[in-house]
Parts: sequence; C-alpha cells; structure tokens
Amino acid sequence: ERLEERQIALEGLRSNKKKFKLAMEFSQAIYDNERCIQVIIREQSQGSKEMEKQLLQMTRRDQLTDLFNRQFFLELLDNALSKAIENHTRSILFYIALDNFEQVKDSVGIAGFDPVIKNIAKVIQNLAGKSASLARFDESIFTLLMTDKECKKGAGDEPAEKICKAVENAVTELAEQSVIVTCSIGMAQIVASVAKPQDVLTDAHAACKNVIE
Repeated sequence: ERLEERQIALEGLRSNKKKFKLAMEFSQAIYDNERCIQVIIREQSQGSKEMEKQLLQMTRRDQLTDLFNRQFFLELLDNALSKAIENHTRSILFYIALDNFEQVKDSVGIAGFDPVIKNIAKVIQNLAGKSASLARFDESIFTLLMTDKECKKGAGDEPAEKICKAVENAVTELAEQSVIVTCSIGMAQIVASVAKPQDVLTDAHAACKNVIE
C-alpha cells in the first residue's frame, strides 16, 4: 500500500549454508485481464547492472502490451505535475477508454480480447510517438501523457481526434472474425494550479464519461 516500500531487502540461505542478499520488488500489473501484484525476487550480485536495468523495466511494463503499467504511469504523472510547478511546463493527460469493451469481450472471449488490446496499444503507440508516455492503465483503459510542445501547443483536440480515427480504422483479425472497436477520450491539463495527480485523473475520467454520455 505504501509506494516507498515497494522494494524490500532480504537475505537468502543456500543449501551449503552460505548467505546472500536478495531484493523483493512489487508493482501493480494486469494478468489474464485481472488486476494483480507482480512480485520479482532477485539476487543482489556484483556486476549485474544490466540485469537490474532489465528487471526495473519489467516492473514498469504491462505484460500483455509492453506499455507502461498503471503504477509507473502514476509516477510519471507526479513528475509532470512537479515540472509544472517548478518551471511551468504544461502537459496534457489523455484518458482513452475503449467503447463497449464488455460486449466485445463477450463476443470474442478472453483469448480473442488480448489480441484486440495488443493491436490497439500498438496503434496508439505508433501515433503518439516515442517521446510521449503511454500506459495500459486498466483492462480497457489507456492513458497518454504529452507535453504542450508534443501537442503543437494546442489544447490536445487534434491528437485526440487522430487517435479516435486510428483506433476506429484498426482491424484485429482473429481466427473466425474481424474485430473493430472505437474509443472515447477525455483530456485534462497538468498545470501548476493542480493540487495533486489524482485530480488530473479525476478530471480526465470525468471528461471521458461526458464524451460517452
């Protein structure tokens, strides 16, 4: 529950009675369309910086789409708010919800739903570009963080419209059917006057619900 305790130092004992250092790391993840806690236990050995880097990336990624996961995106959102307060760097949060995903999942089943999510994730990622931060925030929710510069100093309407059109035009080919989904997007600006990251998420989610309704 406490973010600062997501890594715990442990001590292991080998069969030859020798002790060694371990680290246990926790992060939120989605597996088989269920929210869960990902646990990684690794040995703290010398000369393993590359391995540590890879493991760190694993704790930040959604297993299905390889996008950022919910927990790491919240950290990015917090950093964006800090930048807005410190140097007035403005960013925009896009809350992207797939429409009627329960009906789609019922139609194609869980096995068929995963390829749909992976395909949509790829479509949004290609459109957003490498400099933007895209996450799978929930089962059928994506969140995207872009600076004003990346949005061409606009209000974000143009990127949102492009994403909606790209998602609608994306076809996921399954064994027995072709699947097309649409999405709704809510936006919220991250500025110095915002009190906390959760306020931005709440505003973006509310904007998305207004679009759906």
